[in-house]
Amino acid sequence: MARLLAAAGSRLAGLWLLSLVILSLVPSEVRGGAWPAPKGEGQIILKADTYQADMAFNPAGQSEPLTDPVRLRTLDLWGEYGLSSTVTAEVQGRVSQGRIGAVDVKGLDTLRIGLRTSLLSPKAPLKVAAGLYREWPGRLGVSETLGVRSLSAVSEARILAGGTTRLRKHTLVAEIQLAERRGDDGVREQRQDLTLILSRNPRQQVITQVYSGKRHEPSGHVRWVTSEVTYLQACGRWRCQIGVRQTLDGRGTPKGQAFVLGLWARF
Repeated sequence: MARLLAAAGSRLAGLWLLSLVILSLVPSEVRGGAWPAPKGEGQIILKADTYQADMAFNPAGQSEPLTDPVRLRTLDLWGEYGLSSTVTAEVQGRVSQGRIGAVDVKGLDTLRIGLRTSLLSPKAPLKVAAGLYREWPGRLGVSETLGVRSLSAVSEARILAGGTTRLRKHTLVAEIQLAERRGDDGVREQRQDLTLILSRNPRQQVITQVYSGKRHEPSGHVRWVTSEVTYLQACGRWRCQIGVRQTLDGRGTPKGQAFVLGLWARF
């Protein structure tokens, strides 16, 4: 696990590059994963999406029709809880139903637990955190690229960094995450996630996210770049989320779209 963290940390240069972009930082109620959850408080997010793909990126990165279209519905429950002022516990579970190629997918997909800790003072304007996670697939695991993968548990080390700045009357939260993942079957994967949250007030936010990654498999490398844009609106004690997700580029991965609905709540 220590080697995983070292591999992710070797790419810290990009995080310091980000800090130069967000020099004038101000407090905000909006936060990303680099922010610790307050001690004794938490947050849960329930997301449902409907994904479909009729095209795919071949190993050369060219689009071509899928012989068997992908149809997948997922329900994802994620939660975090502040164990202290710097340490946050996370848990995530996902169930899926649908068809990927000739394989039917139904039931528990993924169970994931982890801890992340702040690396800088809670009062520091730039938020930097490190997380260690363990992930177990269900009866049939589905990867971020929607390819059926082996029933192998995965260890992950993740570095997160972000900050908040003012853009006229709006608040902008920018966050980058770098992850190194290694399965018990020896498969390695790197991920890079970028999140931008723009809000005029705490009740309304527009969230833009870009997920990219590379998985090293015996048959070759699988790459993907996916974008998700959602709108978050306060609905009483809950916050309601609606948006879309689109595969922008890839190698050996489906080229699909998804419609996303979510409910957020803090406790």
